[in-house]
Amino acid sequence: MKVGILGGSFNPPHAGHIHISKLALKKLGLNQVWWVVAKQNPLKENQEKSYQKRLNLCAEILQKDRRILVKKCDEIYSYKLLENLQKKFPQIKFFWIMGGDNLENLHKWKNYRAFIKNAKIAIFSREKTLMNIQKMPAWNFLKNYQPKIFWSENLNISSTKIRNEELHNR
Repeated sequence: MKVGILGGSFNPPHAGHIHISKLALKKLGLNQVWWVVAKQNPLKENQEKSYQKRLNLCAEILQKDRRILVKKCDEIYSYKLLENLQKKFPQIKFFWIMGGDNLENLHKWKNYRAFIKNAKIAIFSREKTLMNIQKMPAWNFLKNYQPKIFWSENLNISSTKIRNEELHNR
């Protein structure tokens, strides 16, 4: 069985998350994609919406596709989450799915080198971030582990943009 992990705060979940999940199912031949909703992203300040509310929003948005599942995450660090999943489910081949914009801060993730060594990483383009991939601090290390890179349509949507629009409309 092959499973893609799309980790994040999903604050809020949106069509872009669904878009790369469906692309990953197709391009990587996955059986499922698990949206692993983090209680707290260590690189961000406290998320506006509660953890349970974000979980509920993810479950609501995914009602129609049974191949994409929502999973709770008590682990704050991605490397530890992946380690735990690999131990708990040794029969599953996991792929870490990420938008290209996440590469800009990958070098700030705790134990990012150990994470990269242990993960099969699939990167989906987002806006123009992959145009300068060689300039991203983690790239020189990451490229040695042959991540799969996919160019895809840009939906011009992000959780940050949605939150900013909500604040503006209040």
